Amino acid sequence: MTVPDESLIDSSWNAIYELKKGKISIVGLEPSLTKTILAHNNIKMGYVLYTDEIMQDSEFYLTGRFIRYPFRDMTFIIALFCLSVSLLFFIISLLFLRMVKKQAEIDNERIDNLLRLCASFIDARDEYTKMHSAHVGFYSKKIAEEMGLDEDFQKNIYYMGMMHDVGKVLIAKEILCKTGKLNETEWLEMKKHTSYGAEILESFSGIKGIREAALYHHERYDGKGYPSGLIGEEIPLSARIIAVADAYDAMHTNRSYRKHLSDDIILSELDKNKGKQFDPAVADAMIRFLKK
Repeated sequence: MTVPDESLIDSSWNAIYELKKGKISIVGLEPSLTKTILAHNNIKMGYVLYTDEIMQDSEFYLTGRFIRYPFRDMTFIIALFCLSVSLLFFIISLLFLRMVKKQAEIDNERIDNLLRLCASFIDARDEYTKMHSAHVGFYSKKIAEEMGLDEDFQKNIYYMGMMHDVGKVLIAKEILCKTGKLNETEWLEMKKHTSYGAEILESFSGIKGIREAALYHHERYDGKGYPSGLIGEEIPLSARIIAVADAYDAMHTNRSYRKHLSDDIILSELDKNKGKQFDPAVADAMIRFLKK
């Protein structure tokens, strides 16, 4: 407040005043009062002022800070509630996803152990094909890697390769382990292992396409394979990959009817049979892997 220069404050209450160069300023509240004036508070302040002349029109300025107390603001409370609910939902979602991921890991481990056990059982029936299923799974995955196929496919083709000969568990051991050449009847029975495998895997839904991989892994790219005589890309990619991995492992290991072939002969056979027995792209991928 602007006052005459010779004014004098005699006394005051509830506030601390300062008179300087004809201006009176409130510089604070008395310690006994709250430091902050709330919206619903009424505080009376006053002083006794003496002047040596009649006061004229005075200028009066009121300044201060606006302080919002959020917990008294309904909009803030609603916003805070929504934020809290969202945060809680986010935390629950993270915990749920973590639980689902952990369960998926457990399920995958169980599937892996089960299929490895099955593969061991398949191969145990013939001393010349021990570890054959595991080898075919390994080579199939390496071919898929070499072809740049995605990680899910690589994982699945590994299991498909392990289970490609599951139908052989229904083939008589005297046929399966015969050291001499199979007669026509025996050969026809041996060829049924692909259909038997498809029947065994019919209701197995853990790995998409595993039934078709077992059924068609003896199809040939030129259409001269079995059981359906499919040609080229009519054959599922998984079966085309397993066909190459299966043939490689058969050539690379000792069998009841012959000794294993040399690496040079195997590479030559893979190259020679591109477009005939094998998908050229798959055979090339296997050749690249073997030459590394």
